[in-house]
Order: sequence, then C-alpha cells, then structure tokens
Amino acid sequence: MQDHIINFFNNMSEIVPYTINHKKQIYCVDNFLPSNVYEDCIKEIKKISNWDLCDDEITTRSETNKLYQSSLLQTLLLLLNSNYMCEWLNKHTNSQGLLSDPYFHGAGLCRTEQGAKLSLHCDFNWAKHIKLNRSVNAILYLTKDWQKQWNGDLQFWNHDKSECIEKLYPLPNRLIFWKYDKDLWHGMPKSLANPTDNPRDQICVWYYTSNDKPKNNPQTSRSKT
Repeated sequence: MQDHIINFFNNMSEIVPYTINHKKQIYCVDNFLPSNVYEDCIKEIKKISNWDLCDDEITTRSETNKLYQSSLLQTLLLLLNSNYMCEWLNKHTNSQGLLSDPYFHGAGLCRTEQGAKLSLHCDFNWAKHIKLNRSVNAILYLTKDWQKQWNGDLQFWNHDKSECIEKLYPLPNRLIFWKYDKDLWHGMPKSLANPTDNPRDQICVWYYTSNDKPKNNPQTSRSKT
C-alpha cells in the first residue's frame, strides 16, 4: 500500500481540480486518493488513541500529527507536505515557490465530534515559527458516508460576513484547497448533528511562501582548491 500512495503522488500531474469559486480561488477534487488507499486510511484512523484536545474561542476538536504507529497515515501526511504537492498546488493556484511546514503548526489529522462547530474566522497570515507567509490551505476529508443533514459544511463568507458565498460538504475522500485571503471568512458555524460513532475527520495542511531577501549578496557554493 505504501508503494501505491507514493506512486499516486509521483503522478499527481494527471489530477485536474475543478473550480468552486474563481474569484476567491477555491478548488476541489472529489475521490482524491485511490479508493484502496482511502479505505486503508479509514482503518488506521479507527486505531488512533493519541489525540490532543484543541479547545479555544473558535472550535473544540481533537488533533494529532504524531502518526508514527499509523504508517499509511504518516506517509499520507508527509506526502501532502511534500514537493510533489507543493509543485501541483503551484500550478493550480498560480503560485510560485510554495513551501510546506515540517512542524505541521495548526495542521495534521483533526477530528470534530457531535455538537461542535468552527466559528467563522480569518486564518493567521504569518507563521512566526518558520518566518513565512501563509499562501494556500488544503483539507482532505476522510469521514465515510457523511450526510448533509448532519451539517458540517465548510462555509465561505464575504469580507463583512453579510453573505455566504460558498458551501462545501465534507464528502468522503474530497480534497479542497484555496488561496489565502486575509479577508476570507470561513468556518463551520452550525453545530454538528452527526452520530457519536461517526466523527468528522480531516487532514489539514497549510502552505507558505517567503518574501525575505538574503542577508548577504547571493553566491554559489565555493570551494578551496
């Protein structure tokens, strides 16, 4: 299975997303992972026990990026954070030089339980731990058999929160991504009504760019002969 997922990311250039909102640069790929890889990821999620609680003014959810005992999920997370993914996102978001965060700050595998929600918010724009600017967000939904009556749709609102401009449901194996916009409000404002044994699971990965300059004049490698 490891070979399957590595081969999949090696051939990402064949995947073409469709545009949800051209103006806000929101994109989607349904059935992103090969079905056998996706099914095995679901099996591994059920065995995870080392969740960390995130409880703040925006949401209450469980998170982990420590997937060392879940080999396929760990590989998936690393590949979503790899040059393969960055190059693919560069192409489809008209970005240049996207970089991943090896620390997965605010990212990783996330779980939201019945009754929780994600308040409308605008994302942080500066990752001070790596000194980079946030540029692209990506979410891969992993929960099977999600029903629309359970809510859970990711909503995008305009700059003054007067109008919801897009709604995307967490359909199984759906990848969504969008260009960072400091005024793009988004969230999951309705409380989840899903069954207690079917939480809303997803992998989040954020991508960055640098606008820094070299401290000294750029130079090539030097050697002493």
